[in-house]
Amino acid sequence: MSYNVCMNTNEKSYARRFGRRSVEVTCDVICSDWEQPFSHSMKNLSPNGVWLRTSFPREVGETVVLSFRPPHWDASREINVFAQVTRVTETRSSLSGRMTGGMGLAFMDLTSTEKRLIQAGLGHLN
Repeated sequence: MSYNVCMNTNEKSYARRFGRRSVEVTCDVICSDWEQPFSHSMKNLSPNGVWLRTSFPREVGETVVLSFRPPHWDASREINVFAQVTRVTETRSSLSGRMTGGMGLAFMDLTSTEKRLIQAGLGHLN
């Protein structure tokens, strides 16, 4: 499955080379102005990036560190990767009035082996 979708960035367009898969994975995000990692809910994943649900999106272009265990991954090992914020959405809930939304992150330094293992793990999802 192949997609060509432009993501909101200041400098360039990104073409998706792998299909995304819906997941429910908890991950930690670390950024320069948070004192400790902050847990987020990963909603979809590809070997190139993720979409996180968050009430605290970062700015497009910002670099964060993401720590997570993909589906069908060795439970004793986490992936720790630099990622760049490529897209942000925010909406106000009509019921609660709270801000909700999400952010897309593009992986910056995954190894080719890690990408291949993520793709293989995603292939096992129904």
